[in-house]
Amino acid sequence: MKKYNIIVFLFIICLVNIFLACDNDTANNCSICDNGSMDNNCPTCDNNSNGNNDQIKISTLRVVNNFETIIISVSLVGYEFNSLNITHGNSQTFALAGGMPGGYNNINVIVRYRNSAGSAVRSINKNYNFINGGTTTVTLSGFLIANLE
Repeated sequence: MKKYNIIVFLFIICLVNIFLACDNDTANNCSICDNGSMDNNCPTCDNNSNGNNDQIKISTLRVVNNFETIIISVSLVGYEFNSLNITHGNSQTFALAGGMPGGYNNINVIVRYRNSAGSAVRSINKNYNFINGGTTTVTLSGFLIANLE
């Protein structure tokens, strides 16, 4: 009976720790879109812990492919989106839920692409200004030579 009580006690301790760890993200009424899903309910955080009401919003990056290629990865400071398959005429949007570790201005975005499966990987980059809570669109386009808009 003593072993059973110890096991139950340890199980309860583990559950409490898991609950508290999950609750830390919402301690300041803050939730995070960490699954990359995009919906109109993407959260904002009220930073009331230091007495001000600044809003921290989730920025997004939309990648559009208007070039006869396949976009296979996109990276910027703090993020690397790999194993992509954004074909000509399509786009994909990413939630930058971890914040913007490099700030919002003059952020270098690198787009890697290939002409077809198995062909050489090429890359192109450009600096963009992001907006807190806004969507920044990166468009791969061009005719014969790729460029970013």
